[in-house]
Amino acid sequence: MQTENAIHVRDLVKVYNRRHGKSARWTILARPSSRGITGLLGPNGAGKSTLLKILTTLLPQSSGRAEIMGFDVAADPLSVRRSICLVLQQNAVEQYLTVEDNFETFGFHGLTKRSAANAATA
Repeated sequence: MQTENAIHVRDLVKVYNRRHGKSARWTILARPSSRGITGLLGPNGAGKSTLLKILTTLLPQSSGRAEIMGFDVAADPLSVRRSICLVLQQNAVEQYLTVEDNFETFGFHGLTKRSAANAATA
C-alpha cells in the first residue's frame, strides 16, 4: 500500500451478524494526503462510525486491509495510535472549544502546545 496517503483502505469488510449476513463494506476510499484535515460524510447507517473504529484500532475488521500513515491497523495498532488524534463526539467539552482549543487539548502527539497551536491556525 502507499504511504504518501494518510489513509489507505482496500476491500475492508466488517461482518456484524454472520447468521443474518449483516456487514459493512468499503472497497474504495478517497485517500487524503498526510497534510490537512479530512471529514467523513454519509447518511445514518452508512458505516462511518464503524470505519472510524476500525481505522483507530478500536474494532477489528473481518477482512481486507487498512493502513494509517503506512501502518497496518491490525498488524501494528500501537504505531497507528501514535500517528493519529481522535476526538470522539461523546465528549461533552469539545462543543465549547474553538478549533484552536481542540487542537491544543486533543493535539497532535509529540507536538508542544505552541506547535499544536501553530498547526491549528495554519
